[in-house]
Amino acid sequence: MPRDKSILEPGLQRDLLPVNAVIGFLKRDRRCPSVLYERGYRLAAVDQLVSVPTAGRAEVDVVCLNHRRNHAILWECKSGRTAKEAQARVYAAATAEDVQRTGNITFPNPASASVEPAYCCLEKDSGAIVESLQSFGLDVPVVALGASAQLVRGHFKDEAVHTGFFEGVRLPRLEEMPRFLLANIHTPKDRIAAAVFATMVSLLRKQSGRFSVVHVLEETFPDWACMGTDLRRYLRSTGNEIVKELRK
Repeated sequence: MPRDKSILEPGLQRDLLPVNAVIGFLKRDRRCPSVLYERGYRLAAVDQLVSVPTAGRAEVDVVCLNHRRNHAILWECKSGRTAKEAQARVYAAATAEDVQRTGNITFPNPASASVEPAYCCLEKDSGAIVESLQSFGLDVPVVALGASAQLVRGHFKDEAVHTGFFEGVRLPRLEEMPRFLLANIHTPKDRIAAAVFATMVSLLRKQSGRFSVVHVLEETFPDWACMGTDLRRYLRSTGNEIVKELRK
């Protein structure tokens, strides 16, 4: 079976593959290369709204922060073949001040902090993404996911990160990559319900007594504390709907 065909299977949530890869790079997990973790970066936010006065607002898929370098990378994780110009310009124009003011990120030294944007996409979509960014006049690092995570465009400000992706980071089969993020604001209720039900059964087996929807969500989504406001609001709302339907 061709590799791309298996990636497109509905149960694998193709739209979450790039974001899960970047989150995996920030973990100490033997199932995924820790290329960003090993270079001092830690997960700071997922699906976080950032507002830039000169360019507008955008939901940043992943923000990772290196405290020692006082530097953050803003990742846009693309599951399709197009890059949106308005969104790309927000990423390119964002400063550390913008990220700290509106993105709930605290830099060790805000006055000297720095940020940079980067794109992560599937290998087969990388050509179209690069072409789109070039047409906007933006030279942004683009990491393509295939047999390896390979830098195909641009230059990271952090030379250690640049070298790692420039040389290429060997990956497991993409469909075997761990799913750290199980849902985003586009994930339908039935998929969220499947994940939530598993947690509820586990809590019941542990005889946890009464538990809230938020408790269930925290147990279901390991990076709940890093999620942006809109994503947590969507998951809470959907979780409440699921519980109401169960009661009926």
